[in-house]
Amino acid sequence: MKQQLLTSLFLLALFSIYSTGAAQRGTFEPTSNLLSFKASWKAETKSCLVEWITSEEIYSSHFELERSMDSVHWEHAISVLAKGGSGPIYYSIVDSQLAYSAKMFYRLRQIDVDGSVSLTSTSHMSRPSRSSNLLFSPNPFFDRLTIRTSVPIYSVELLTLKGELVYQFTPQEIPYTDIVTLTELDIIPPGDYQLKVVSSGGTYIENIRK
Repeated sequence: MKQQLLTSLFLLALFSIYSTGAAQRGTFEPTSNLLSFKASWKAETKSCLVEWITSEEIYSSHFELERSMDSVHWEHAISVLAKGGSGPIYYSIVDSQLAYSAKMFYRLRQIDVDGSVSLTSTSHMSRPSRSSNLLFSPNPFFDRLTIRTSVPIYSVELLTLKGELVYQFTPQEIPYTDIVTLTELDIIPPGDYQLKVVSSGGTYIENIRK
């Protein structure tokens, strides 16, 4: 009888510990409170400065900054470890890995230690437009490259700095589109190239790197 009582008390204690732990896990508090998030063009460095501030970071793991040219198709820009603690906590990232001439959108993905994810609202950066009004991303590129202009694109070429043609693309759609994505670029050797875009607005040439 005494042995059964001890066993029952032991099982009850285990159940109590498990229930308490489960309840605590089920009431995980938010990891951080975002106070501000903004992106701004820096003409002196030809890059974008992305800044955000949090009030506290209790269970934060890291942040993932994402960029987009159209606020629809997003790509990963950089991952940043959370600093933790109470705020205000400041973050500042310089995005110089792409070339563009108009507007770029950014958003922040917040990752908790328990794996939960939250997204910020979108912030955008506007650069004073140039005559070419040509956007392309990412730079450097690897296997894909997205190109956008304000007018229809007729053809796209990648040239060496000596002017040798290494890649050519001609859109098949009629009417022509103002945005194209080049694929299978992993076959191109790493190095510096010229991106040549022929459109209804003229021919634009920009330096690009793989």
